[in-house]
Amino acid sequence: MDAFISKPLFRSRLVQVMKELLSGESKSVVDEKELLENLGYAGKRVLLTEDNRMAAAIAKELIELTGAEVDHAENGKLSFEALTSHEPGYYDIVLMDIQMSVMNGYEAAEAIRDAADERPDLGTIPIVALSANAFAEDIRRARSAGMSDHMAKPLEIDTFIRMLRKWVG
Repeated sequence: MDAFISKPLFRSRLVQVMKELLSGESKSVVDEKELLENLGYAGKRVLLTEDNRMAAAIAKELIELTGAEVDHAENGKLSFEALTSHEPGYYDIVLMDIQMSVMNGYEAAEAIRDAADERPDLGTIPIVALSANAFAEDIRRARSAGMSDHMAKPLEIDTFIRMLRKWVG
């Protein structure tokens, strides 16, 4: 055996191991699972809005490694309803897929921000767009819809950790 990759399998780790095997050079191993666990987000709540079951399951598992609790909404309408049905401050962050049926991520973000007149917390809760489209125009569109930030899919662990630290603390 020339290499070992622990589960969950992260693309960044797979690429690192493949590069090391091809080049013959060995770099220090970064354990993404340990990095996530060390964030220590017990007591934090994340609303994950994702219509793809597989993507949702992977994201949920990654978030739970941080210690945070995860609620899953399958579309923007359900995400909006989850936010408005709980007391202010219940969720610490919303991770919002862009392309969904019923209500897409842009529409959901706009609805959430529009509801801030009655619920001021909805005007400030971090909403991070999750999208396979990571062009400058996609990022501008997410921000103009009221989203706080944008993260490309598939999720890269280092980017994901930076995003959580930036918006959750």
